[in-house]
Amino acid sequence: MDIGKWNYQTKEYDDYILPQGSVIYTSDMEEMVTCAQCGKETVFGDMYTSRELHTKGIGLAVAVCESCYAEEREREEARKGEDE
Repeated sequence: MDIGKWNYQTKEYDDYILPQGSVIYTSDMEEMVTCAQCGKETVFGDMYTSRELHTKGIGLAVAVCESCYAEEREREEARKGEDE
């Protein structure tokens, strides 16, 4: 997969290499997959849609664990405060 990670400073996507086992989607909500940010194995049904990691071209988000999703939200909120 060709993935980009959103860079809040440049407002562009940087190249990003996913950990093996990361996914965008699986039909088995109980499948163990890898968090695209930290590499932790997590049940797919407990994961979140990344706010920073997307496929290039079509913009589908990769699955991340709850902890990484919270960190992404914090970075996004921090950046919004700087832009105001």
